[in-house]
Amino acid sequence: MPKLDALFSSMGELSIYAIPYGAVEPILPKGGLIKIKKIGIYVKDSFDYNGAQ
Repeated sequence: MPKLDALFSSMGELSIYAIPYGAVEPILPKGGLIKIKKIGIYVKDSFDYNGAQ
């Protein structure tokens, strides 16, 4: 179980996505070589609040 601190609590509905950019080179008879040139990172938070702020 992760340590429950202020940082963990503030990321309740946090989603992190990684989007690779590159190409796949076919390798015979079946398979491929994946070449990743860049990785994009997308972070989304819901900003939920409970009670009066």
